[in-house]
Amino acid sequence: MERDKDRLKKIKAQIMSTKEAARLWNKGEETIKRNIRSGKIIAERLDENSHHSAYIILRDQPNPFEDKK
Repeated sequence: MERDKDRLKKIKAQIMSTKEAARLWNKGEETIKRNIRSGKIIAERLDENSHHSAYIILRDQPNPFEDKK
């Protein structure tokens, strides 16, 4: 059981919610969701069969709002 908790902690360290992404990238949560839907942010719905399910977002991806010069 403890090993399973450790595995979950490792997974959680690799992902974030739309709320966390909004704080990290200094944007609104709706802006984050819009960019997920357009493909600019790598994310999946936790329950892929539900349009109301939360998104899970890869934490280590580059900030999609930074200028890429």
